[in-house]
Order: sequence, then C-alpha cells, then structure tokens
Amino acid sequence: MPRKRKYPERVSISIPYDIVEVYETDLIDLIFPEKTAWMAKRIIDYIKKFGFIGRDDWKELCNNEAEHKLFNRTINKMVSLGMLKRAKGGEFILSEEFSTKLGVLIQKWEAIRKK
Repeated sequence: MPRKRKYPERVSISIPYDIVEVYETDLIDLIFPEKTAWMAKRIIDYIKKFGFIGRDDWKELCNNEAEHKLFNRTINKMVSLGMLKRAKGGEFILSEEFSTKLGVLIQKWEAIRKK
C-alpha cells in the first residue's frame, strides 16, 4: 500500500522591501527561489496546455534525477500554498485557494489599518 504524501505545513515567502521590486517582479519569481520558480513556471505551462499534470509527467519536464527531485519539491510547495490541488484521478490541477488566501490577507490588513 503506497504511503500518503506529506506536504509542508508552512511555506515561507520573502517579500522584498522595495515596492518597485514587488511591482516589477513576476509573481512566481517573487514567491519561489530561482530554480524552483523555473520549475513552477514549467509546471504551470504544462497544466495550462494539457489541463492537468500527473506524478509521472515529470519525465516530459525533467532531464535528470536532480530535476526530478526539484519537480517533486516544487509540486509539494505549490500544493501547500494552494496553487495546485488534486483532481479525482490523482492528477494536479490549478486551484483558486492561493488567491483566496491572498484575499483574506488583504481583508485582514485592511481591518487592522482602519482600526
């Protein structure tokens, strides 16, 4: 029996101090480190093209074992952040949870700011 996947409970995001850098930087590059951002973009493009990505689709995106590990690590981070979710067949699809989390953060900050 396969073991259940473990996803990180928390993922840290470094937000730059300079507001210009925040505006000019791509969202994926802002959230992930350089190599992980590169893999996340490839995963998102693959999902946009085919509608989903399975665990075995790494063979099309990765050239070696190091990229395969990066693929798995990136998938796990994206699921933890709410960017991806599992579909019925076990594949991953794009999710709205990340935007919902950001919306809640905006509402909470506005509530603090207006007090």
